Amino acid sequence: MRKAPAMLGVLTAALVLGVTLPGAALAKPKPPVIKSVKFRGTPNDPLVVVKGRGLGSFPADDAEPDPNCFGEEPSGLGNDFGSAFYFADNNDGWQAGAGPGDCIGLIFKTYTEKEVTFTFGSTYLNPEYAPLHKGDEYGIVIGSLSKFGRVNIK
Repeated sequence: MRKAPAMLGVLTAALVLGVTLPGAALAKPKPPVIKSVKFRGTPNDPLVVVKGRGLGSFPADDAEPDPNCFGEEPSGLGNDFGSAFYFADNNDGWQAGAGPGDCIGLIFKTYTEKEVTFTFGSTYLNPEYAPLHKGDEYGIVIGSLSKFGRVNIK
C-alpha cells in the first residue's frame, strides 16, 4: 500500500512541472461551437433555442440607441448587443440585436454556456418586417461563433 502515496507524489510533481508522464494523455479542451438552432412557437411569436458548447456569458448592451427605430414604441423592445450577439433573417433582409439600423432587439429567456433561448423585441411585429417563415435562411452570431441554416417553424 505504500506505492499509492508515492505515485500520487509523482503525479503531483509532474503536474506542477508541466511534464507529461509516459502513457498519460491530457484531455484537450473542446473548442466552443454552436451545435444546433431550433425554432419553437409560431412565426408571430417565435422562441429561438441555441445549443452548443462554450457559448459564453450574457453579453453587455453594445449598441447605441437608434433614433430612427420607432422611438414611441412601448416597452419590450429588447436589447442590441453589437457584434457580441445577433440574428439575421437573410431572406427578408433584417437583423435583430446588432444595433443601429436593425431596430429589432433581442430578449433572452435563458443564457448558459450550453444553451441560449431568446425571442425578438416588440418591433419584430412591426409591418416593416416580415416574420420568420419556414425555409428562410438565417444566420446567428455569438461572439466569435456563427451558424447558418434554414428556419424550421410551424
